[in-house]
Formats: sequence, structure tokens, C-alpha cells
Amino acid sequence: MPSILVYAELSEGKVASTSLELMTKARELGDVYAVALGAGAKTAASTLGKHGAKVVHVSEDSAFDDYVAEPATDALASLYEKEKPDLILFGFAPDSREVAGRLAARLGAGLISNALDVVAKDGGFVAQVPYFGGAKVASMKANGKPAIVLIRPKSFEASAKGGPAEVKQLDVKIGEGSKRAHIAERVVEASEKVKLEEARIVISGGRGMGGPQNFPLLEELANALGGAVGASRAVVDAGWVPYSMQVGQTGKFKAKKNG
Repeated sequence: MPSILVYAELSEGKVASTSLELMTKARELGDVYAVALGAGAKTAASTLGKHGAKVVHVSEDSAFDDYVAEPATDALASLYEKEKPDLILFGFAPDSREVAGRLAARLGAGLISNALDVVAKDGGFVAQVPYFGGAKVASMKANGKPAIVLIRPKSFEASAKGGPAEVKQLDVKIGEGSKRAHIAERVVEASEKVKLEEARIVISGGRGMGGPQNFPLLEELANALGGAVGASRAVVDAGWVPYSMQVGQTGKFKAKKNG
């Protein structure tokens, strides 16, 4: 049975919802393992076990929180050499994309990005990747190992089906060359009542709104409908609303379910 490694991205010490969605898919494909790095990794192992991980490799080295991507790349490259997973799954999120790209380069492996689904086929893995703004879907096969695939958020529904996971301390040497880009500050945006990625209804505004002073009208409508407010790239670039509200191909999107 194939071995599947899930990169469990942590946010403020908790497992990102996208990572739990990946666990659900990974259970369909083979034996599931996970890796959690940074503050809260040991606590996160319990959640990952409940979602199907047999083993969770953890390290709470502060370097994973203090530096961008490269320490995590060191850890995953070291873990790959020991475990040789057939497939490594990442969520299609900014931090995970940084790590996945570097890992693929480090291992000399290919990478399939922005996928909606991945299935086992003919001894390998085939991912479904949308293009033309989601109007078409291409089947892309990973020809080598490991297969590295980035999955869009909300492509699967997270479900807890598992038990206690074996927790293994990941001992990895992080090179000084991997401590180049230091995280100087973290800014937490004001939380939305309904997250754009999860909203069933999105009220989106563009230049036709006339200016930022009119966006509260959309907020009133979205609140009445139980939805969220989005915006076009043009008004985000104009500074009317924050980037977090941008929707579309270059902003936030919601995955289309297969079928």
C-alpha cells in the first residue's frame, strides 16, 4: 500500500483546516503519516491522529516559526530520505507553497500545483488541475517519486476517523544557510464573520461601486444573506479594500467539487 505524507501546516499552534482536509483524502490513498513543525506540533499530533495519521513526526524547534520555508524544507528532505513516502500532500496555501517548491527542487522531483483531487492510478498518482478559470480540468500524472501535490482548500470535507497516533521526534540539523529570511513581524487581520473560502454566498464588488465608501452597502447585504463580501482585483489594487477580500483567479477561491 502506498505511503502518504501530509505536511500539516500550523497556524498559531493549531492544525490548519486545509491540512485536516488533506488527511481525509490521504486515508483513501494509503497509509497516512504527517509532519508538524513549530510551536504546538506535539499538541497537533493528537488532532492529526484523530484524522487518520498513524505516525506524526514533530519538532518544535523555534527555527520553524522564526524563518521562512527553508528550515521546513530541511526537515522534509531529511524525513523523505528516511521514510521514502510515495506521495507528499500540501495545502495550496502561501506558506505550504513556499515549502513544497523548495522541497521539489531539493529532491529533483516534479510538483503538481493547484489540484482539486488526486487519485492512485497505474502505480502512480494522477491529479485533477483546473485551468481557464476552472472551466476545464486537466489530468496530470506524476511520473516520478515522490509525487508532490498541492491541493486547493475545500476540495474535500475534513472528517475525523482515526485514533491515537504514534508521535516521533524529528531530529534534523537546520543549516545556517536556511536561516536567511527571518520573519520580523506577524500581522493578524481582523476576522471575518464568514470566511470567503467557506462562504456559501459571496457578494463581490468592483469599480462599479464608485469608491470604498460604498462597500458597507455590500456588507449589509452579505450579513442579511449570511454570506461574505469579496472584491475584484481592480479595487484591491486601488486600495479601496484589503487584499484579504480579493476573489477570483488571483485572489481567494472556493474549490469546485467533482461531479
